[in-house]
Amino acid sequence: MAGNAETVRSLLLSQPENRIIEAAVLFRESGLAVSRSGFFMTLGRMTRSGELARLTRGLYYRPRVSRFGRIPISEHEIVDYYTAGNKGLLAGYRLYAGLCLTTQISKNAEVLSGLLRERQKRIGNVSVYRLDLTLTPDVKNAIEAFEVLQNFSTIEDISWGAFAGYFAGFAEGYDDAAADYVLLHRKYSKSTIAFMKACLDFLGIPNGLGKYLSGLSEYKIPDVRREFPKNWEF
Repeated sequence: MAGNAETVRSLLLSQPENRIIEAAVLFRESGLAVSRSGFFMTLGRMTRSGELARLTRGLYYRPRVSRFGRIPISEHEIVDYYTAGNKGLLAGYRLYAGLCLTTQISKNAEVLSGLLRERQKRIGNVSVYRLDLTLTPDVKNAIEAFEVLQNFSTIEDISWGAFAGYFAGFAEGYDDAAADYVLLHRKYSKSTIAFMKACLDFLGIPNGLGKYLSGLSEYKIPDVRREFPKNWEF
């Protein structure tokens, strides 16, 4: 038993400092000849001793230690864990501010990530939501655009000029297949799809978004033909 505990301890101490440890995943992938209960007993002892720190249910990390004491894992490190390697992306105000659409900054971060197994998880000021698709640059760009358009009316201090510039850049690389893939795996309102189609149509970008819409319906969207010319020279 002592040997098994030391083996588990060595594994946990070999994890990078201030990097999230998903305990169940590490146990499953470690291949150690120890029982699940033995693994978690050792993890619990290490947490109580301060060698590990618990973030939330099932998530731990090995704290970085300086001459001033332990350095807690940062929000940036949490976000990076869930977004690195094309595994996720920022959403909400961190996305909008990153795209220079608003000067408003939220103290909370929202992340869409393929690493999450449950539907959503809250870690301090970071809310992570499961993303059930494979990210490529085109897919990531499409998700960001749909997120912006879906929440356009509620984004505080959004600049139409900044939006027109952002969307013109997005439209240059618009990919219909990526948009279809996103809409197959994520739910966006018909009005959001109609908004994207109206913007693309105005810019003369061919697209197949009409197949998601009804020709008999009127969708409540911003007046693209009025706003774009006032805010962007094409």
